[in-house]
Amino acid sequence: MDRQIVGPGQLPLDTDLLNTNKNVLLALGALAQSMFGTNTIAYGLGVTPTTPASLSVNVAPGSIYAASQIDATAYGSIPADTVDIIVKQGIQLAASQLALLAPATAGFSVNYLIEAAFTEVDGVPQLLPYYNATNPQQPYQGPGGNNQQTNTRRQGLVSLVAKAGIAATTGTQATPSIDAGSIPLAVVTVAYGQTQITATNIVAVKSNVLPADLLDSVQQNRLDYAVDTGAANAYAIALQPTPNAIPDGFIATFQASNSNTGASTINVSGFGAYPILGVAHSALQGGEIVSAGKCEIMWHQTLASWILLGCTGGAQQTGVAKSSTQAVQFGQLTGMVGSVRHLTSAQNSAGTSLSFTAEQIIAATALGGIEYRLTNFNQTINVATTGTGGMDTGSAPASGFVGIYAIYNPTTGAQSILGTNATATAVPTIYGGGNLPAGYTVSALIGVWPTNSSGQITPGCQNDLDFFAANTIIVSTTAAVTTPTLVNASSMVPKNARTMRGALALNASSGAQNASVNMFSSSTGSVFGIQNANNTNGGGQSSIPFNNFPLLTPQTFWWDAVYSSGSSIAANVCFAGYSI
Repeated sequence: MDRQIVGPGQLPLDTDLLNTNKNVLLALGALAQSMFGTNTIAYGLGVTPTTPASLSVNVAPGSIYAASQIDATAYGSIPADTVDIIVKQGIQLAASQLALLAPATAGFSVNYLIEAAFTEVDGVPQLLPYYNATNPQQPYQGPGGNNQQTNTRRQGLVSLVAKAGIAATTGTQATPSIDAGSIPLAVVTVAYGQTQITATNIVAVKSNVLPADLLDSVQQNRLDYAVDTGAANAYAIALQPTPNAIPDGFIATFQASNSNTGASTINVSGFGAYPILGVAHSALQGGEIVSAGKCEIMWHQTLASWILLGCTGGAQQTGVAKSSTQAVQFGQLTGMVGSVRHLTSAQNSAGTSLSFTAEQIIAATALGGIEYRLTNFNQTINVATTGTGGMDTGSAPASGFVGIYAIYNPTTGAQSILGTNATATAVPTIYGGGNLPAGYTVSALIGVWPTNSSGQITPGCQNDLDFFAANTIIVSTTAAVTTPTLVNASSMVPKNARTMRGALALNASSGAQNASVNMFSSSTGSVFGIQNANNTNGGGQSSIPFNNFPLLTPQTFWWDAVYSSGSSIAANVCFAGYSI
């Protein structure tokens, strides 16, 4: 800030005082600009009804800040400065009233835009004494003794206007556009026959108005917080005051009015509707934003999108460290998609219904998508029906397999179950068909069960992702099988099975030597997945159970049954279950 210097004994000039005032103007203007920027902004100036109520409105005391030329005209003896720009302050010390008129046509209403602008005028005229060189003891009254008043103050003021729109049928009237250089304070609606304006007729416009408690607002983080006024999947907030720009990394918070059901956008203070992405930089799937949730977003300039950093009560995309707000009602996630804990199911006789219970299931919208922990799962599927709680489409396959999914609706919080034909192909961990029931966007494969020729679920039981069935012979021989031979187990093992369990049985004649029966995961008889039962001393029986035999090729393994000498052997491979 510049300060004027006047030397001892110097004859003071009018410019000394004027420059002192100008220096203060420049200093305060620079300070205001550093705080508020160069956009026109107001403080106070609230619009309210008069007391008693009338067809006028009160505009409260306040101030306005606007960028302006330093001096559009000469300031006393100081020439005009129209090149340099500084933020100036206009002040309204007392409340002001604006009179409005009701439309003259029945059934019509009109919108008034109450707007404010900064204005600077020279005023407060006074008759001033001037030096009289011919008679110093008798000053002139007015310049040169002309007895004319002179303006004594360059005033920064608030200029208020009630701009009327075009009257129209009530409900169709439009608010007039804002005038250049002005900012809106409120919209006041007046109907035909109305004689009083009440608070319900006034809608404040706060986009360019500083909050009354500015310092408290900074401390309480209210300058970048707003309540959403948009719709589900299309959010909108208006920060007070409106930011000059949205730079990279800008953070805003808002309270959502609706839960999202899929990909979403947000319009922040009228800068345009841009996508909201999850922390994994993918479009939202549904359930990440919940009604009344407190949401935090960050502008990502490179992606031209807002990143949802979190929403209380909402889900968050995977691929990064997880937060406590990650699952809609289920808490923080810790497992892999498709994993289960304490899942059980049992079927004592063939039927169309099958019940599943689980302490928890990790489900998701997609692999790499949004995960949810479904707790206390207890659902029953009926493969004779379709839709929620039944098959996704059609009927259960005959002599095939049914893939069974836990499904979840993140909007309503509903859990359910769904079946799909898993005979011809391995079904994915996340349901990949096009027949999820409406609203159910989250799923996880929790079982694949065999069916009989009538399309009924066959007897068996399941613990977690392990299926158990009664021992059944898959393949047997009474002669030597000297080289690894292919066995197709598709009638008992689904394509989703990763491992198989069962037993190898061997019955060698009394003269047989070095008899053995073996299983392999490859056609070469390599060490991968070898299971064997043997008898090297000739004669006798042996049975060896096996678990987690790897099915490197779905539904397929290789086997042999050999002996070095003797008369005969009998060998078989028994099936007892699989894991998916």
